Amino acid sequence: KEDYEVDEEDRVTLINGENIPWEEVKRNGFDYISIVCETENGEKAEIVSLELA
Repeated sequence: KEDYEVDEEDRVTLINGENIPWEEVKRNGFDYISIVCETENGEKAEIVSLELA
C-alpha cells in the first residue's frame, strides 16, 4: 500500500483516471505475469516471467 497514493477514503486513482477502493485494487490487481507459447507439437516455451511488485 505504501507504493500507491491512497486518499482519505481509502481509494486509489488508476492511470486511466478511474478511482476505485483499495480493496478492489488488492482483489483485481496483477502482481505477476507469465507468457508461455505452445508449438503445434505441444511443446511449451516460457517467453517471459516477471513479478510486477
